[in-house]
Amino acid sequence: MLDFSELTAEDARSYRNAYAAAGEPRRRWLAAELSAAGQPSALLDGPEELPALWDWYTRWFDSAGARELTLRTSQPADDPQRGTRPPWHAAEPSEYFSDDGLWLIDLVGIHWGLLAKAAIPEAEWVVYADKGPDPKRGVDVNYQRTMLAAPGVRHFDPASMVHGITVSHFLRNGPWDRYGGLPGLYAHVTRDLGA
Repeated sequence: MLDFSELTAEDARSYRNAYAAAGEPRRRWLAAELSAAGQPSALLDGPEELPALWDWYTRWFDSAGARELTLRTSQPADDPQRGTRPPWHAAEPSEYFSDDGLWLIDLVGIHWGLLAKAAIPEAEWVVYADKGPDPKRGVDVNYQRTMLAAPGVRHFDPASMVHGITVSHFLRNGPWDRYGGLPGLYAHVTRDLGA
């Protein structure tokens, strides 16, 4: 994973701006993936569709396998963070997921973040600024990471949360519905962010 704590403040802000600008191109990419898989684009219509989207996501990962999953469509040309794998991952390949598997995690994560942002008008993409002491690293693992936040409430990183559930499932045989899956996390996060 990319170590955001090593970025300069300017680089962290540039990353945040590019990630925020990538939201709609990535949502279109996810819609194209759904269509290519014979699924209705209505799965992206709102939070009420998250159970069906999560079901599609988990079935695809389970049937394809974490290291073999291949997307059916290409990244949009207008995505400001085009690349082999999501920029939050790092330059080297993942030992657990195919590059396309990482992109699917990102696509579902950013879509989920956009739904939460729409539910909470004051929420915005921010650079997490709390260095906080971390006993192992000295700096909070989230320092300078792009996160969604609303005034006076907790921050969250949608792609990291989807990545965490997916890693837990494949590496620890964790259930896909940990925390209620994506629908449960959405309810929890929007409540924490003030919806």
